[in-house]
Amino acid sequence: MKRALLLTCCLGIAVFAVACGVPSSGKFTGIDKANIPFGLSETTTSTTTSTTIAMESTTTVAVPATTIATEPVSLYFVAGTQVVSVSQYLPRPVSIVQTMAVLEAGPPREFGLGLRTAIPTGVVSRITLSGGVVTVDLPPTFFKDMAPQDQRLAIAQIVLTLTDQRGVGQITFTQNGLPISVLRGGGDLTQPGQLLVSADYSQLLSSTSAANTLPTAPVTATTTAP
Repeated sequence: MKRALLLTCCLGIAVFAVACGVPSSGKFTGIDKANIPFGLSETTTSTTTSTTIAMESTTTVAVPATTIATEPVSLYFVAGTQVVSVSQYLPRPVSIVQTMAVLEAGPPREFGLGLRTAIPTGVVSRITLSGGVVTVDLPPTFFKDMAPQDQRLAIAQIVLTLTDQRGVGQITFTQNGLPISVLRGGGDLTQPGQLLVSADYSQLLSSTSAANTLPTAPVTATTTAP
């Protein structure tokens, strides 16, 4: 009975081994490629992509300071009852328009409290240069409420300052484009549009003229590139 049961178990194990495809010889048997299930024979490759981002660099370049050339300009201001010459450095090339604007602005504080201007505050005169003659068109209110002595001094300031510039020899005055009469240094009245020179106001010049000069420190401008 026991032998029959053992034989039956052995037979069942043999059938199970054959059903599972395990060769009875104990060796591995190659499988034909045609019989390999779909997808088992494929090789999978993993690829990694590396991206490099270039960082933009910002560079600030400092531009060296640029020295602006200057030149001395003679300006005439009032000292007491006379006019005195002082020298101020302005950016080159200096124009007569620039010189007139500085004169009308009054004496810089660096010159001290002894100087003043007889030219009214805030006036803006129009000037033109032709053939060595400067035409100064004064505002209509230029002489309003101005004492005769200051009228002479104001005109002396303009004539002496402008005739001291390169290319200028004579000065004439207008208002609203029309020639006018002005006082000369001696107190006499000129003809309308009469040409004036520096000698017409020499008696008003102070003996200390040209003794005052502002420092000659250069003007500099610094820029920085973005």
